[in-house]
Amino acid sequence: MRNSRPVLLFHLLKHYCLLLLLLFAIPVLLHAQPSVPFKLLQSIPLPGLKEGDFDHFAVDLDGHRLFLTAEANGLVEVFDTQTNKLIHTIRGLEAPHSMVYRPDLRRLFVVDGDASEIKAYDTNTYDLVGHIGLYIDADSQAYDPETKLMYVVGGGREAHTPYSYISIVDTTQSKKIADAKIDANWLEAIALERRGPRLFAMSSTMPTQGTRCIAGDGPLRRN
Repeated sequence: MRNSRPVLLFHLLKHYCLLLLLLFAIPVLLHAQPSVPFKLLQSIPLPGLKEGDFDHFAVDLDGHRLFLTAEANGLVEVFDTQTNKLIHTIRGLEAPHSMVYRPDLRRLFVVDGDASEIKAYDTNTYDLVGHIGLYIDADSQAYDPETKLMYVVGGGREAHTPYSYISIVDTTQSKKIADAKIDANWLEAIALERRGPRLFAMSSTMPTQGTRCIAGDGPLRRN
């Protein structure tokens, strides 16, 4: 009887230690497991399109619509995000690139690079309602939802100049209000600082290469 008590105590301690070990090990094991890969839910056939990429997207959250630019096809395709069906095709563009959707105006602004302009569409009817002139090869843009300004890249290589421009467009008035000349003939992605006056642009042809802050005082400053 005297010997059985220590043996029983030993087995209890062993049992509880094993439980504690499992409790600590389970979260580690779960964290170490590879994440579940994305699963394809549905494919949407688009037989009318020729080869080419979808260059940029814009979304109408309240209206459950997704806009995408089929650059090589000169189209903007509109999808219903609830049914996952193509509901409209905007035609008449040359090389559509980036877009901004203004839900308050129900207006879509599409940068048409080969046409050197922004085309504005009424998304109730999909009618073309405005043109805003830009430099040749206009492409990427950054949008400030507070000021409603678009900052659009243009010029450079296609214009055969050693410099590019960032054009500032007031989407409320549908007009260009300023241009900033940039010492680089190829600007790619641009982004606005969330809490500050700076804008960043990426280019492989800038003197310092890579990403560079090109805003501050001057026409690119945001108040």
